[in-house]
Amino acid sequence: SIPLESPDTWLAFLGLLQAGAWLLIFIAQMQDKRGFSAAALVRILGVGGGCILFLPLYAFGLDLYDNVVGLNLLLLGLMPAIIVLSAAGPGWTSRLPLVGPLIVKYLMLRASCGRLLPEHEKEEEEKEAA
Repeated sequence: SIPLESPDTWLAFLGLLQAGAWLLIFIAQMQDKRGFSAAALVRILGVGGGCILFLPLYAFGLDLYDNVVGLNLLLLGLMPAIIVLSAAGPGWTSRLPLVGPLIVKYLMLRASCGRLLPEHEKEEEEKEAA
């Protein structure tokens, strides 16, 4: 039997609904907006979720599932923001006053792969290009 009186049960159910909602938005979007939605999920959930959930784990030795404040911030703050940004896409998000363009730039930022290559591989690529 599932303890329906427990808030943890309802929060877990909310997390499942949010994951399903994001997935439906992602599937319904055109190809050109999917990269923005994926970036919103990975960058916001990765950076924000990592800070909210894993910093207390390392700093205070707090177990992941005992971090009730972090889980609530994740489910009631970050995930709704990710869903709204994914549904809005880069066009509507960029129209947000003050922060919109900054959010889009952050989510669409591409890391340069050239700086990740060792020096000798860069030189070989330059020789092949010439």
